[in-house]
Amino acid sequence: KVRLPGVKKVFEQDAKVFQAVAALVAPTFREFDLQQAIEQLLTMTAMELDFRNEAASTLRFSRQPHHERIRIPDIIEGLCGESVLVTSWEGGQRLRNYLDTHPEKAQDLLGVLLTSYLQQVTRFGVYQADPHPGNFLVNDDEQVVILDYGAIGVLTADEVRRYSRLLYGLMGFEGPVDIGELFVQAGFKGGSPETLKELALYVLTDRLSEQGPIAAMGELMSRFREERISIPDSYIGISRVLITLGGFLMSYQVPFDWTPPEQRAGGA
Repeated sequence: KVRLPGVKKVFEQDAKVFQAVAALVAPTFREFDLQQAIEQLLTMTAMELDFRNEAASTLRFSRQPHHERIRIPDIIEGLCGESVLVTSWEGGQRLRNYLDTHPEKAQDLLGVLLTSYLQQVTRFGVYQADPHPGNFLVNDDEQVVILDYGAIGVLTADEVRRYSRLLYGLMGFEGPVDIGELFVQAGFKGGSPETLKELALYVLTDRLSEQGPIAAMGELMSRFREERISIPDSYIGISRVLITLGGFLMSYQVPFDWTPPEQRAGGA
C-alpha cells in the first residue's frame, strides 16, 4: 500500500471544512450528534493516513489468540514506513465471490467470521473496524483472511467487560439482569436506568423476532438518539461493525448466532 503525494495536506484542508459545516448545521440534527460522528471519522482517517499506525495495529491484532481458521497477513517490518505498507501476499478469493459460487459454505465461513468478531470485541479488546466484504478472502485452507487494519478499534479492559455484559445481557446470556443498569454501566448518559430499560425492552421485543438482532440494535441506537441519550464513542464503533457484519450475514440468509465464542464448537 502506497500513500499518494499530497493526500495528507488535502485531508487537513478538508477536515477544517467538515468541522466548520458540522458546527453550523449540527443544531438541525436534534436526534443525531453530527459533530461527534464527524470527529470520529476525521480522527480515524488521520490515523489511516500514517501507515505506521496500520503496521502497528496489524501486529497487535495478529498477536491475539485467534480462531484457527482466521488468517492475518504478516507485516514486513523493514519495508514499512509512514507512506508505505508491505505485508505477506495472501492468496484466495474474495469472500463474497467465493460464497456466490459455493453458497453451501456460507453458514460455516460466516460462522467463523462472526465468532472472530465476537472474540475481538468481548475478549481481545481490539477489533478490525472496517468489515466490508472486500476486506475478507477465503484461502485454499478455507481460512478467512482479514485484510486492512487502517481502521481498528481498541477497548480498555473495563470497556471489554462492560460491553461484553451489555451485548450478552441483551441477548439473554447473562441470566436475569437489569438491562437499564447495564446501559448506564456501559457509559450511556442522558436517561435514567428505567428509561433505558423501557426503550431497550420495547425495541428488542418488537423488532427481535421480526427483523433479527442486528436490525433491532440499529433501531435501538436510533431511538436512543431521538431521546438525546449520549452513546459512548467506543460503542458507536462496535455497533457499526456488528450492524455491517449482520447485513452481510443476512444477505446469505445465515442466522446471527450470539452464542459466546467459548461455547461454540471450534472456538478459540
